Amino acid sequence: MRFEIALFGAWRDRLQHDSSHEADFAELGTVRFENAPSRAREALRKMADRHPGGRPVGGDGAATTVGCIHLHGPTATMNPAEALRQVCEMVTDGDLASASETLTSAFSAPSAQTPRGTWARSRLIKVFVRDGFTDRYFGEPLVFPGTLRALSVLAPSAFPYHPNWKQSLTHPAYWTHYPTIDHIIPVARGGLDDESNIVTTTMLRNAAKGNWLSSELGWPAEQAPVRADWDGLLPWFCREYERNEKLRHELSLQQWYRAAKSAA
Repeated sequence: MRFEIALFGAWRDRLQHDSSHEADFAELGTVRFENAPSRAREALRKMADRHPGGRPVGGDGAATTVGCIHLHGPTATMNPAEALRQVCEMVTDGDLASASETLTSAFSAPSAQTPRGTWARSRLIKVFVRDGFTDRYFGEPLVFPGTLRALSVLAPSAFPYHPNWKQSLTHPAYWTHYPTIDHIIPVARGGLDDESNIVTTTMLRNAAKGNWLSSELGWPAEQAPVRADWDGLLPWFCREYERNEKLRHELSLQQWYRAAKSAA
């Protein structure tokens, strides 16, 4: 016997006050009354006289069988905390099978992970340019990575950078204004690893979002518009790199410059 009646108790009060909800129910069959959880027994007693086929059998109220009411899709609208509360009660009642079934129906199963490839710098830059160096989640302007690194080379004390991003040795602007890509639907949850599922955001928000959907974090539902008046200081970087010999000696800046030219 499936455990639909165990979920019935969550709807008991609602059904007692609004019989129109009985349309959500259909007779499923019979179940031994003593095997039903205590919270479901009382609910079944109250509904048995009202629902066709749901009348208890036996004159003393200690029925041996009772018409069983089947709730269609209860967990689709059930509060997750309420679903977990009911699961805990099922565990207490010793019905692990029904607890597992409720967990399966109340919560989405993990998605299969999508393989993730390596994104070349030139490919990253094309996404940054496409998005106008804009954080597509909140709309702030971001700065081309080569520009930030150039400032650290030219003013290391005022604008420090650590190759392993050690936070105490890296300027906060690297977290708040350094662009990176983020998968709108995480690859860990089956999202595609291509430009259709990619937006530009900050290192900070990328780290905060992790493998969650933006809606699950309470972030804006719509993507922020691309900033048409902002170039991410990419042109500045290219000009400064070409005229400043000190910058041209830095390997990371050589890589960003070549990538920028390739993406142009």
